[in-house]
Order: sequence, then C-alpha cells, then structure tokens
Amino acid sequence: MVISESNIGNMKHEVEQSVEEFGLIETLKRYKFPIKLADIMLQKATPFTNEECNEILSYYLFKKKVLPITYNDKDVNVQLDTDSMVGAWTFEIRFKKSKEIMGGYATMFWDGSDVLPINLDFYRNEIRNYDRDEESFDSVDIKFPFHKISELLEWFNSYYYDTIIDTCTDWLEECRLEMFEWLSENDPDYID
Repeated sequence: MVISESNIGNMKHEVEQSVEEFGLIETLKRYKFPIKLADIMLQKATPFTNEECNEILSYYLFKKKVLPITYNDKDVNVQLDTDSMVGAWTFEIRFKKSKEIMGGYATMFWDGSDVLPINLDFYRNEIRNYDRDEESFDSVDIKFPFHKISELLEWFNSYYYDTIIDTCTDWLEECRLEMFEWLSENDPDYID
C-alpha cells in the first residue's frame, strides 16, 4: 500500500484496528513500518503502557535486530540475550583489563513496572580461577512517558548499557572482597 497525505487517516484507522485485534507487536510485524512511519502510525495520545514498552524493546532487540545486543568499548564488553522461558533479558559484562565477568538479568519494564531491575547472578575472575553465584539487586526508575517508538529506542540507546556498566562497576569491589576472603580461607596457595 502506498501511503500519502490523502490516505494517511484511513491507514491510521486500519492500523488502530489491527492493534486492537492482533496486538501492537503483531501489527508491527504485519506492516513492517520503518521507525519514523511507525511513530506516525502508532503515536498515542496516552503513553505506551509498561507492558507495551517491554514488548516493543524486545521486538526491536531480538526479533528485528534494530537495537544492538552488544556494547563494546576499551574497558568492557556487554552481551545481551533472552531467556525465552520467562521472556527476560540476560546480560554478561566482561571487564577487559581485570578479566572479570558478571552476569544476570536486566529486563526493562519487567513485569509491567516502570523500572530497569538489574539482578546479578554470578561473578567470575578468570585470573584467580574464581567463580561464585551472586545475589545483588538494584533498579533504576524509568518514569518517562513514551508516546513514540523512537523515544523509547532513543532512551534504550542512551541509558541502558551505561546503567548496566555503572551498576556492575559499583558491585565489583564487593565481589572482589568476597573473592579474596574466600581465597584466604580455602586456597592454600593464596598470598594476600
């Protein structure tokens, strides 16, 4: 279908009906709108719900692959994946110089909330050959009304990876202290 100014109203009505009948993500799959056109066709007077935000981000991350599932700079590498059993996003962050790895869950708008919860499940130090299950949690309030898909994608690109990196960097010292304590008690070759 060719979209012009004269038929955009009809097209928007058709898209609204599709969203009501099939849901937001199925409508995005059906019409395959570029993001700018999706903004026009799916712009809402009220913000997207938290559930819709989660679905949109998951779609553009893991299905459409428009958003990056990796982040890489001189200090860290972050890799995202999805736990398809529960619909959660998993992450693994590698600190390059110190050869430390952390991983867990960081799913935006998890369970319909307007937060980015970060659950740390493990810490690994490759130099010390140390691996431990961890239980650390933090969350960041999002509290931003997203009326357009592009606003949501821009927020993700601007804040998501930085938030994971900052949070895990804050946890590094605590993980290292626990590691050194464990090594001093359990490794006869460990020298403080």
